[in-house]
Amino acid sequence: MYTFMAQSDLENILINRLEQLGVRVERSVTVVGLDINDAEAEAGQSTYPITITLSKPARTGGVSTELVQSRYLIAADGARSFVRKKLAIPFEGVNNEYISGNIDVAGQLKHPDARSLM
Repeated sequence: MYTFMAQSDLENILINRLEQLGVRVERSVTVVGLDINDAEAEAGQSTYPITITLSKPARTGGVSTELVQSRYLIAADGARSFVRKKLAIPFEGVNNEYISGNIDVAGQLKHPDARSLM
Protein backbone atom coordinates (compact mmCIF):
# COMPACT_ATOMS: atom_id res chain seq x y z
CA MET A 1 0.00 0.00 0.00
CA TYR A 2 1.24 3.47 -0.83
CA THR A 3 0.51 6.58 1.14
CA PHE A 4 0.58 9.98 -0.53
CA MET A 5 1.28 13.08 1.49
CA ALA A 6 1.04 16.50 -0.07
CA GLN A 7 4.28 18.48 -0.01
CA SER A 8 2.53 21.26 1.91
CA ASP A 9 1.52 18.82 4.67
CA LEU A 10 5.02 17.38 4.96
CA GLU A 11 6.49 20.88 4.95
CA ASN A 12 4.18 21.94 7.80
CA ILE A 13 5.23 18.91 9.88
CA LEU A 14 8.93 19.67 9.31
CA ILE A 15 8.55 23.39 10.01
CA ASN A 16 6.61 22.73 13.23
CA ARG A 17 9.36 20.37 14.43
CA LEU A 18 12.11 22.85 13.53
CA GLU A 19 10.29 25.56 15.47
CA GLN A 20 10.03 23.22 18.49
CA LEU A 21 13.82 22.86 18.27
CA GLY A 22 14.26 26.65 18.23
CA VAL A 23 15.00 26.97 14.50
CA ARG A 24 13.50 29.93 12.68
CA VAL A 25 12.37 29.19 9.12
CA GLU A 26 12.57 32.16 6.76
CA ARG A 27 10.66 32.55 3.50
CA SER A 28 11.53 34.61 0.42
CA VAL A 29 15.26 34.06 0.95
CA THR A 30 17.40 33.23 -2.09
CA VAL A 31 20.96 31.93 -2.23
CA VAL A 32 22.84 34.20 -4.65
CA GLY A 33 26.44 33.35 -3.79
CA LEU A 34 28.46 30.44 -2.49
CA ASP A 35 32.13 30.19 -1.63
CA ILE A 36 33.84 27.17 -0.08
CA ASN A 37 37.38 27.55 1.18
CA ASP A 38 38.53 23.98 0.43
CA ALA A 39 42.09 24.56 1.66
CA GLU A 40 40.94 25.75 5.08
CA ALA A 41 38.34 22.99 5.33
CA GLU A 42 40.85 20.24 4.48
CA ALA A 43 43.52 21.66 6.79
CA GLY A 44 41.02 22.04 9.62
CA GLN A 45 41.92 25.74 9.87
CA SER A 46 38.38 27.04 9.66
CA THR A 47 35.38 26.00 11.68
CA TYR A 48 33.12 27.68 9.10
CA PRO A 49 34.70 27.26 5.64
CA ILE A 50 31.45 27.93 3.73
CA THR A 51 30.25 31.46 2.98
CA ILE A 52 26.73 31.82 1.61
CA THR A 53 25.32 35.08 0.27
CA LEU A 54 21.58 35.43 0.82
CA SER A 55 19.20 37.89 -0.79
CA LYS A 56 15.94 38.73 0.95
CA PRO A 57 13.36 41.48 1.12
CA ALA A 58 14.49 44.37 3.32
CA ARG A 59 12.19 45.59 6.07
CA THR A 60 12.26 49.08 4.58
CA GLY A 61 11.51 47.81 1.08
CA GLY A 62 13.90 46.74 -1.63
CA VAL A 63 16.34 43.86 -1.18
CA SER A 64 19.08 43.24 1.35
CA THR A 65 21.95 40.78 1.28
CA GLU A 66 23.38 38.83 4.17
CA LEU A 67 26.57 36.78 4.46
CA VAL A 68 26.29 33.55 6.45
CA GLN A 69 29.31 31.48 7.50
CA SER A 70 28.59 27.79 7.84
CA ARG A 71 30.18 24.48 8.64
CA TYR A 72 27.66 22.53 6.51
CA LEU A 73 25.35 23.26 3.60
CA ILE A 74 22.40 21.16 2.47
CA ALA A 75 21.35 21.74 -1.12
CA ALA A 76 17.61 21.27 -0.65
CA ASP A 77 16.54 24.17 -2.83
CA GLY A 78 14.73 22.22 -5.56
CA ALA A 79 15.26 20.99 -9.10
CA ARG A 80 16.68 24.33 -10.24
CA SER A 81 19.03 24.45 -7.25
CA PHE A 82 21.59 27.28 -7.29
CA VAL A 83 23.73 25.33 -4.83
CA ARG A 84 23.67 22.09 -6.84
CA LYS A 85 24.56 23.94 -10.05
CA LYS A 86 27.35 25.93 -8.35
CA LEU A 87 28.86 22.68 -7.04
CA ALA A 88 28.40 20.98 -10.46
CA ILE A 89 26.26 18.21 -8.97
CA PRO A 90 24.07 16.64 -11.68
CA PHE A 91 20.32 16.44 -11.21
CA GLU A 92 19.39 12.79 -11.43
CA GLY A 93 15.68 12.64 -11.94
CA VAL A 94 12.90 14.10 -14.01
CA ASN A 95 12.97 17.86 -14.37
CA ASN A 96 9.84 18.80 -16.24
CA GLU A 97 9.86 22.49 -16.97
CA TYR A 98 6.26 23.30 -16.19
CA ILE A 99 4.33 25.19 -13.58
CA SER A 100 1.92 23.24 -11.42
CA GLY A 101 -0.08 23.73 -8.30
CA ASN A 102 -2.31 21.93 -5.83
CA ILE A 103 -5.77 22.91 -4.79
CA ASP A 104 -7.47 21.43 -1.74
CA VAL A 105 -11.24 21.49 -2.12
CA ALA A 106 -13.95 20.46 0.30
CA GLY A 107 -17.40 19.87 -1.10
CA GLN A 108 -20.28 17.49 -1.51
CA LEU A 109 -20.36 15.09 -4.44
CA LYS A 110 -23.43 13.50 -5.97
CA HIS A 111 -21.72 10.14 -6.47
CA PRO A 112 -20.72 7.64 -3.78
CA ASP A 113 -17.40 7.91 -1.98
CA ALA A 114 -15.01 5.53 -3.77
CA ARG A 115 -13.65 4.37 -0.41
CA SER A 116 -17.05 2.87 0.44
CA LEU A 117 -16.87 0.69 -2.69
CA MET A 118 -13.70 -1.11 -1.60
